Amino acid sequence: MMFQKKIPVMSPQNSVKFHTVPANDSPVKPDSHLGPRWMFWRRRRDILTVLAFFGFINMSILRINLSIAILAMTSKYPVITNNGTTIYVQDFDFNPQTKGFILSAFFYGYMVTQIPGGWLATRMGGHKLYGAGIGVTALFTVLTPFIAQVHIYFLIATRVIEGLCEGFTNSSIEYIWAQWVPPLERNRLMGFAFTGTPLGIVTAMSMSGIIATYLGWQAVFFITGSFALVWTFAWWIIVYDEPENDPRITLEELTHIRNCLGKKSNMKKRQEIVFPWCKMLTSLPIWAGVTVIFVMTWNYHTLGTQMPTFLSGKLESDVLGFDIKKAGLFSSMPYLVMAIYAPFACSAADWILEKQLLSVTNGLYHVSSVNHLDLAPPYASLLTGLAHTMSSVSGILATTLNGYVVRNKAKEWTVVFSITGGICFFGAIVYGVFGSGELQKWALQGSEGQNGTLNCETLLHEVEILNPLGYAFSRRASELSFVERRISRASEQSPEKIILEEKNGERDGKF
Repeated sequence: MMFQKKIPVMSPQNSVKFHTVPANDSPVKPDSHLGPRWMFWRRRRDILTVLAFFGFINMSILRINLSIAILAMTSKYPVITNNGTTIYVQDFDFNPQTKGFILSAFFYGYMVTQIPGGWLATRMGGHKLYGAGIGVTALFTVLTPFIAQVHIYFLIATRVIEGLCEGFTNSSIEYIWAQWVPPLERNRLMGFAFTGTPLGIVTAMSMSGIIATYLGWQAVFFITGSFALVWTFAWWIIVYDEPENDPRITLEELTHIRNCLGKKSNMKKRQEIVFPWCKMLTSLPIWAGVTVIFVMTWNYHTLGTQMPTFLSGKLESDVLGFDIKKAGLFSSMPYLVMAIYAPFACSAADWILEKQLLSVTNGLYHVSSVNHLDLAPPYASLLTGLAHTMSSVSGILATTLNGYVVRNKAKEWTVVFSITGGICFFGAIVYGVFGSGELQKWALQGSEGQNGTLNCETLLHEVEILNPLGYAFSRRASELSFVERRISRASEQSPEKIILEEKNGERDGKF
């Protein structure tokens, strides 16, 4: 059965027309005999997705568990002496400034390995790097109780190393997605996998308080680290970098994946392009997007690292007086809501944009890392690395500054939340004034081919990399439809003609 697709063609009059052409790929899946989609164990790419889901859960747990455990580490507990006297002691006497520095140490390492992770994944393999990043972090997590007893500087160094290891995971998992997941399945599979991030935070905050209360704060690190180590061994045994290397994959599934992705890897080497560093670094829309990411993650890290302390009642400066169990449970609520509403929010954003109720600048979905794909498609990966780096910087500044602001009095928390609210308001103003969702003219030269045309394959490649960052739940995020919208928007700024051709299952385009 032959199906058809609509391919956008731009006329010299800047209008977009859609030509209907036959498509070589049929939506009938050749591996449909393996059973319905819920039988994930019958398809290797579905097993990969489930393991990646638990991988993201582990990443969040290993990153957040100290935020709850540090409350128990600094809490006083009764001890009966030999003469029968009851005294109260604590394992660690960290002041708020020291606690803030310990909690921010993770982001020092996390910031460094964001960009090198992609380069390293292409050389040692995505599945090895992803597994090693989580596995080494888990190993140091198990050792944390012993390291903390030696000296505080060793504890800080341990957290920095954990951040270094987790920083490699983002790029490495993107490399694996590009090898395994067909474009039309990425929304479903990657969307499911990335829900592990907020669910991991919910698990860490809610369970760490319970574990610390009944088993001691050391058990928080032993249990979470051991679970991640078990996952690491399962990941290394089951997952392979490419479908061709998997001895358990069926011929039908392998054929289906390669027909969808093409004979060559989607991570194939592209021609080198010249980076317009001056124009890029002086672009107000670029920095407006980076500013939004900075303030969003500032708020994110403030809630994630400081909310448990705010809710607890272990210090005079801690306000509400909840015990560790309730503090952890209540701190997890924002992330639980995030995991629940995200699919509905993305669908609502699609509907709002489709109905043109808001412009792309003032709309919902551009306030994310994906904004760089609209502004400068050829450099989106680089700009996304910059965005991840800035998010780590905000994590460092937020946790450190909050530690210095909150000293001994409860009213000082008002300053913390006022600063956070003011920073978020500042980001909204900056993006509203300087932000944009339109293709920047200086970005056109980065995708030009040898004949001066814009290669739409660059856009497709950037979609593959950035799709999980902001479109994981969106039902309209297929590669072709996204590129159609991207090209249609570009038509407002250039009179040249866009031609998209479909050849042997691979899309070629020139602008």
